Amino acid sequence: SLGGKSLNEIIELGKDTGFVIACDEDVQDKPYSVLSNCVIACTRHHPLIQMLILFLKQTYHEKRDALDAFAVTGPLMYTKCLVDSQMPISILPGWLCSASHSALDPDDVDLECFPNMLMFHFGSTSSRFEGYVKSRNRCRRPAHCPLHMKSMPMESFRKLPTISETELAGQVHVSLAYLEILAAGRCMCPLDDGVAIFIFDGILLELEGLRKQLPDFVDNLKAEAWDLMLIGMEWSTGSNEVVLFNVPPEGRPRNASCFGILVNVGGSKQAEIVCRALRPCITAKGFDPTTLFEIAKDIHKEKEARERLAEEARERLSGPKSTMDSNKALAVSKASAGGEKMSAASLAKVGTISLWFAVQKFAFTMEDERAFKKNLALVQRIFKDIAGHHPPLEFDYRELHDNNLMKTMLHGRLVFEISLETNGDLQFKAWNDNNSPNCEMRSSRKVLDLVKVYWDNNVCFEVLNQPFP
Repeated sequence: SLGGKSLNEIIELGKDTGFVIACDEDVQDKPYSVLSNCVIACTRHHPLIQMLILFLKQTYHEKRDALDAFAVTGPLMYTKCLVDSQMPISILPGWLCSASHSALDPDDVDLECFPNMLMFHFGSTSSRFEGYVKSRNRCRRPAHCPLHMKSMPMESFRKLPTISETELAGQVHVSLAYLEILAAGRCMCPLDDGVAIFIFDGILLELEGLRKQLPDFVDNLKAEAWDLMLIGMEWSTGSNEVVLFNVPPEGRPRNASCFGILVNVGGSKQAEIVCRALRPCITAKGFDPTTLFEIAKDIHKEKEARERLAEEARERLSGPKSTMDSNKALAVSKASAGGEKMSAASLAKVGTISLWFAVQKFAFTMEDERAFKKNLALVQRIFKDIAGHHPPLEFDYRELHDNNLMKTMLHGRLVFEISLETNGDLQFKAWNDNNSPNCEMRSSRKVLDLVKVYWDNNVCFEVLNQPFP
């Protein structure tokens, strides 16, 4: 059985063929009803499995560059191999197929509306479903889990600059559980200078600039009575830099993501308040810092409010002049008391916890940054391997145009322009210091449509319609 539902119907269905496969009977993005490669039930060493493997081996390298994945490795491939060749198979009834194939978030699907479904197939080739899986790929009780019981939160935030991908991925699995324990009032994690670090997303590995500067950020705050430091990224900012800033009340950046947090366990002066603030941040979907942004404390306003309060206290201590009568003295006393209450109220408005945000900023989106770096490295390799040429790639400014074309400048002069497509199409063109053409290339999928190198405004090297090296 599966989830309390019997599998007898599947077993009976496959008695004659020994091979049972699901079917997508109503799929919008396919031209007709096709087999579904998400569910297969068969006997051991079934020959049709071997047939599928051999068919894929023969067709993949020839067709993958020209066709989408669902046609080469997915439902259309299974249909062509098994149905079109009239192989003896048993097809599962519709109640076993996905009712939410293209759902981006399975939490949005009411499973009770499909009482006859035995299982659900969430996600597809282009549904970006990996984000949902990654955000929930965590162990809830790592201290008692055979797989994670030896995995502890990072010993020190100072290891972050040189951490490996494997080490960082291991932190993602266990960090949220140990943060939840800390929020409950028990600290079971290592501390460095009283600071604990928790990592929630492996994307942090890509933020090399942030990882390298984080230890210095923590050291710079030693003189401050800080409570928490979020670490993450901010995009579409118009600049590329790594910064640390104090978060004012409700001062959440518009385009930002949080990938980890540092807790000043040993240095915070309000541990109980910090723990209460962390508890609602730990959700079934991962770490949500919304509450922290809402109650963040503006240290500059707090300083001003405290200075105001101290000034009023000094005025009260000086007292009324001797020529004043008792009634005036009483009036001054009442006014001072009112001023104290007002100052205390204004002090409360500046927030509750000292929250900082260490963030790596990107001028454009993360996807644009990745595409830019990937395509630039590809251009450099192609010109080096095919033409023995090194295109000019140094720049101090860049701008993204509506046609997904990145233009780069150096001292106000156009250096090169490159497309940011991720489907295999690539365009690149570079110029010399005197604005004469240096080189250009154009590709589609895995074919180099054009590679040219110029010398003194003339073509000195050219390649047309050549496979990628």
